[in-house]
Amino acid sequence: MNNKGQVAYFFVFVFVAIGLLFLFAVATPFLQTFNIEAYKVGETIINDAQGDIDEIQNTEVRESIDGLLTAQQESMEGQTDVLGVFFQYGWIIIIVVLVLLIFMATRQTVESEVR
Repeated sequence: MNNKGQVAYFFVFVFVAIGLLFLFAVATPFLQTFNIEAYKVGETIINDAQGDIDEIQNTEVRESIDGLLTAQQESMEGQTDVLGVFFQYGWIIIIVVLVLLIFMATRQTVESEVR
């Protein structure tokens, strides 16, 4: 009776499963590698700029720029850590989302047969 709804749930399930697998198996490691390479390049640029920053006479400006560069270095490390956690525990997120989709599909089937 409700075959269209069941087929739609199947396609949503397959689409979400493939999307999550791509995200956590391909995209997250790629982004982590990209972030590490960007950090290396940024570190070189910041180290090269440090000599020019030390020559600034205005102490407020010099400290402000130095603080910004330090914050940038720390944020890159944080981003790499976050991507590492997603890559490490991505399988848990995939399982949770797939179980939720299966629950929704079975709930829809139960509700449609009751009515």
